[in-house]
Amino acid sequence: MTSGYIKYHRRHGKKLECAITTDCEQLFSSSYEAWRGIDNEKLGLWFFGLVIAFAVLGAVVGVYWWLKVGLLLVTMAGAGYGIYLIHAQIRVIKHWCTWCLVPTVSAVIILLAVLGLLAA
Repeated sequence: MTSGYIKYHRRHGKKLECAITTDCEQLFSSSYEAWRGIDNEKLGLWFFGLVIAFAVLGAVVGVYWWLKVGLLLVTMAGAGYGIYLIHAQIRVIKHWCTWCLVPTVSAVIILLAVLGLLAA
């Protein structure tokens, strides 16, 4: 997953190469690189981990209303925070990075899939 890839590179001091720009460090050194002291890539790992946990739990115990609500809240939070970060890239930092866009697009697609499942 992209969040794990970013975390690995940052932990080992390796430079990330981006398809859009050559320097992702401008984003990783901005004030938007963490939320309340938690790195965004760690938040991404937690987000995708929770989505997988909800899916496994639903397959094992069945799909109950509390599971649907929990999954909806998690996916809304993940997609919303990702969209907020893309807004920061566009309007504030004025610097793009594919490594930051991929998890947000994934979170939005997951949210749309969850909304589709809930509507069915």
